[in-house]
Amino acid sequence: MTARTLATLCVVGLVLLAGCGGLSGDAAETPVSNETDGQNATPTGTPTESAGSVEEFAYPAGASADGFGNVSDLADAHGEALRGQDVESRYQRISWEQDASGNQSSLRSVFTADIRSDFESERLLLTTNGSYVGQDRVQTVSLTTSLATANETYTRSVDRTGNATYSVDTPSSDFAARHASISTTGIRPILEGANWNATEVTQRNGTKLVRYEPTGLTTDDQATNENAANLTGQVLVDEDGVVHGAELGFVVAGNESQPSQVVRYDYDLNASSDVTVEDPDWLDEARSGGA
Repeated sequence: MTARTLATLCVVGLVLLAGCGGLSGDAAETPVSNETDGQNATPTGTPTESAGSVEEFAYPAGASADGFGNVSDLADAHGEALRGQDVESRYQRISWEQDASGNQSSLRSVFTADIRSDFESERLLLTTNGSYVGQDRVQTVSLTTSLATANETYTRSVDRTGNATYSVDTPSSDFAARHASISTTGIRPILEGANWNATEVTQRNGTKLVRYEPTGLTTDDQATNENAANLTGQVLVDEDGVVHGAELGFVVAGNESQPSQVVRYDYDLNASSDVTVEDPDWLDEARSGGA
């Protein structure tokens, strides 16, 4: 993932906060996973209680036992089902190089998007961070934090030189619509990045979930799809269309001039009723235009 790509991804969240359509792209520095190849990765939060068969599961729009025929429909169902609920979520895309022994050797890029939304108070905080390794060190391409309220969106953007700029915008849609749209952040790149098959139906905290596993990559890079190995991952979806978690990992084989590359995507959702969004410490600067 290039510096330009990371910067582009950071802009996507701002488009959503302005009240435009759903997220189609891929945020705070994050710990790097110790997994080196995905072969022994244990999916987090995997339910263990059986709750029926994949044939009998009531699939939401866009999903079936054969995978996700329409990711847009499923993302819309996910967002609509979360209307009225407080939401915390994190999406992360990370890549690193792998040495000949299969060990993690150096970080290549990280993109994260963190969301906290207090629906009743109509306050949402979105933080995106894109970093890559250049000149033998991790460099931040863009760090953007936005506070969305009922009537305004305040944004602070920090570029790679550390320069901060501020903006205040009036959204074109109501808070409920923006909450639903932004709640889908991170779903599409994982679901569209592979072919998926339903493998089992389980239950967690009283909610019935169907679990999918990847069968092959379908990224935009055909060379990656053809050279990938050690494919792992899972997606957990309930009957309302809420994606409770998703992950995808693989290794792209290297050659004489390029080392192997490990890539991992993760999406974690916590839908609750006790999220509080405080004013960021830069809010007064944004209100005064950064003066």
